[in-house]
Amino acid sequence: MRRNTRTWPVFSVNTRRSRIDPSPPYQRGLVWSRSKKQLFIDSLIRDFDIPKLYLRRTDDANSQYEWEVVDGQQRLNAIWEFLGNEYPVSNDAAPVGNHRIGGKLFKDLNANVQEQLQGYELNIVELEESEDQEIEDMFIRLQSGMPLNAAENRNAISGPIRDFVRNVASTHQLITDSIAFPNRRFAHDEIVAQMLMIEINGGPAPVTSSRLRAMYENGSRFNERSASASKFKRVLNFLAQSFPEKSPELTKTNVLSLYTVASESLSKYAISNRAKSFGKWFVDFEKRRKEHQEKPEDQIEPEMYSYQLAILQASASEPSQRERRRVLIEDLLTYMPDLRLLDDQRLFTSEQRASIFRKSNGKCADPSSNPDCVGKCVWDNFHADHIVPYSSGGRTVVNNGQVLCPSCNLKKSDSH
Repeated sequence: MRRNTRTWPVFSVNTRRSRIDPSPPYQRGLVWSRSKKQLFIDSLIRDFDIPKLYLRRTDDANSQYEWEVVDGQQRLNAIWEFLGNEYPVSNDAAPVGNHRIGGKLFKDLNANVQEQLQGYELNIVELEESEDQEIEDMFIRLQSGMPLNAAENRNAISGPIRDFVRNVASTHQLITDSIAFPNRRFAHDEIVAQMLMIEINGGPAPVTSSRLRAMYENGSRFNERSASASKFKRVLNFLAQSFPEKSPELTKTNVLSLYTVASESLSKYAISNRAKSFGKWFVDFEKRRKEHQEKPEDQIEPEMYSYQLAILQASASEPSQRERRRVLIEDLLTYMPDLRLLDDQRLFTSEQRASIFRKSNGKCADPSSNPDCVGKCVWDNFHADHIVPYSSGGRTVVNNGQVLCPSCNLKKSDSH
């Protein structure tokens, strides 16, 4: 890599704006507040010294850009926006000489102040003959003032995982149109990476920063046409159909929970054509959960209490994800009691059994008026039974299930 140091006046940086790529893949995005941009412009007007800017000379003849920003994205954007009259100097800025500048846009500044600003010479380090890895390493080392967070650091790790996550986060309808939280400092990339890790793992996984980083670094063989990537897109498409518009329920924690539920449900149940009902179910669940939050602790349903604890205690951990998924799937099956299994089978799933038990409050259906019926069953000693027998075409769905005590189930079996 070769370095050439030169000076460009602010005027030249502005005229070259269309030839400078401010957002190469490793960049973090714009994070400066207006007040920080105003302070920077004030520094330029007063001829204060500022750090060097680093630009990489591009080698791609097909690119519209001649340079890409390695370090200085926030400063260059502040210059371009101010010269474009997108924000004023701070209201409390002191005069420059005899000229008041506070609260003024660039176009309203005195001509001498405008000329002074446009003539300010920026120190530019131009990088040539550089490898991608060299540039990405330099980018991480150069950051100062506002350190990179974990998601921003991962975005500087080149590879197929980074590119796949970046593309999904910036183009998929679920992320761009439906989720409730803004994309501050790669928050959307973060949630996409977490969901992808869960899918690659085949279920809930600890989605900590260190594990996500390892996924990026060790993902050189990741293929977006692989089975896990295809399933990942299928789940996101299902969730986008479930929530076609921005939904306040889609917080970071809820999106992660819903992904685990949707991924498992699409693999086990015939739910792919019921996305709208899935969305309505979760909105109803969240409404009930929030109502429970207002109740005294002794009046909260055990499942809601367990779910709430799983949110509050290490929500990104694997045990927390598994508990939330369990509660949600059981609640989903209660909401959609006719939801059938993809693979026709006689035995109810554990989630179906739980839903059947809770909808009857554990009370044995006693279909044969059995004098030995125990009446009330306990969780670890009951039978989930088909109301219409499986042998007669009865489906293995919650609304065709009933609780039987062992004695009643034996008597029913004897009569068939």
